[in-house]
Amino acid sequence: MTIDQYKRYFKRGLYAAVASLFISLQLPLGMLGRASAEEITETSTQQEVVEIVTPPQPIDAQALVDHECNDTEWHFVINQINEEANAPASILVTWANDDTEVVLLGNFTGGVAHYTTTSNLDSTVVSASATIYGEWDGQFNLSHGPCEEEEEELGSITIIKDAQPDDPQNFVFTATGEDVNNFTLDDDDNATYSDTKLFDDLSAGGYTFTEGTVEGWTLKDIECSTETGVTIDGAMVSITLGAGANVTCTFINEMEEDEEEDKVTLCHATGSETNPFIKITISVSGAFNGHLGSDHQNGEDIIPPFEFMGTTYSQNWDTEGQLLYRNDCVEEEEDGSITIVKDAQPNDAQNFSFTTTGSGLSNFTLDDDTDATLSNTKTFSDLGARTYTVTETETSGWSLKSIVCSQGANVNLSGHTLTIHLAKDQHVTCTFHNDKAIVILTGGGGGGQVLGSTTTKLANTGSATIPSYVAVVILLLLIAVTRLSTRKAKASNNWTHSEEAGSFTAFRSNVILVSVFASVIVKEIFTRAKDAFNSTLAGLRQLYSSPWSMPYEGFYRA
Repeated sequence: MTIDQYKRYFKRGLYAAVASLFISLQLPLGMLGRASAEEITETSTQQEVVEIVTPPQPIDAQALVDHECNDTEWHFVINQINEEANAPASILVTWANDDTEVVLLGNFTGGVAHYTTTSNLDSTVVSASATIYGEWDGQFNLSHGPCEEEEEELGSITIIKDAQPDDPQNFVFTATGEDVNNFTLDDDDNATYSDTKLFDDLSAGGYTFTEGTVEGWTLKDIECSTETGVTIDGAMVSITLGAGANVTCTFINEMEEDEEEDKVTLCHATGSETNPFIKITISVSGAFNGHLGSDHQNGEDIIPPFEFMGTTYSQNWDTEGQLLYRNDCVEEEEDGSITIVKDAQPNDAQNFSFTTTGSGLSNFTLDDDTDATLSNTKTFSDLGARTYTVTETETSGWSLKSIVCSQGANVNLSGHTLTIHLAKDQHVTCTFHNDKAIVILTGGGGGGQVLGSTTTKLANTGSATIPSYVAVVILLLLIAVTRLSTRKAKASNNWTHSEEAGSFTAFRSNVILVSVFASVIVKEIFTRAKDAFNSTLAGLRQLYSSPWSMPYEGFYRA
């Protein structure tokens, strides 16, 4: 409102107030001084025609939410204004972001004042106010402006496959609608495909899902969680999804029976720990195409022999599989055990490694000494009725003499392998007996024979090795002869003693007499002890449990 307009309103109001005051008080003519009656009459006539003006009034805009949407500007209108001069010169606008702006009058047409601004288009108007003349009785509205987007309620559609019986057969679905796509389901425990497909965060609208035809299977029914907006036509379900609605439809298929085709009953692997197998009867073609081989459940199905197209097939039809099959594909409670014992002769810290096969077994290591680091016994408990193998890794310097079990088992001694067909609740203990090897060489050429007990090894530059008792005799002879030439040998011989098993080494000396004499003695001993040695071998094992060595040189003269 301009200053001139305020002045005009003020004068009019002042005249009206004075006139009203005189009329209400009905003052006597005498109090008006010496005014004539004509003047009083004239004044009274003027008072009757004075217009009474109402003071200006504040107004607030309406339709701040229910307005037309326009993302380019905010537009306010004030209508039913009697003349442009009485239109508010500006309005005060406040937005949700606490920003304010004085918006000036843009134009005036047909009694309507227009106010436009492009500020704060990303916010919302919370108020708009102005001051207008008191007699105004129109509307002040937000005509149009940016609209706040309402959050869309999203829904979901779930498709479930129910195959009867459960089977790895794949079922292909085609889908139409926004944010849905084609997919494949099956109804088994294999993780390759699920039996459920969920489409969530879907907008309201139309969707269709159609199951493809599968040979050997019949679509029995389609059951949906609601009938509202759902239409079923053969293998297709059409869904008109409402805002925020959730619909689930289950496609139920039955396997077709072919009375002319042979059947086979098998243990179908489910992949479940609590119920690993179920017993099913299917056509031989179904067994061949859907259950035989590693592509299905890693080949874990137990299938008895069946004939298909002139060839006989089976899978996992071993002792373990047949036991499970005869028990209606239900695994018995596992309460068997296998114990492996290591018996080393003599007791020794040598580690013996074992590898195993069979569910519940693992590789392990044993030794046969008093050190608690490794035990000489390994027990596997809670074992089921199935086949297990235990194999000892060949250990250098030791020979496997025997494998003895408390109950029947198949032993392959040359292969160091034990095979156990464990029955239900059976407990089997098997002992692996190993002997430490003894190496004997009869001469300076290095050739020898492993006899199987404590090893005493003497080696010269020609790698000669002889039994322990021969070494003792030679040592005594060397000592005796050496005393005869102590002074001469003292300057040239260097005798050392070593505790390392299996070595007997001497360094070169100048005692020629000792070397020649010792060579003659060794040759004679070997000649005469040849026949007696084999009969005394067992005694040598006990007599010489700790090998020793003595270095020497020139035992055989070059």
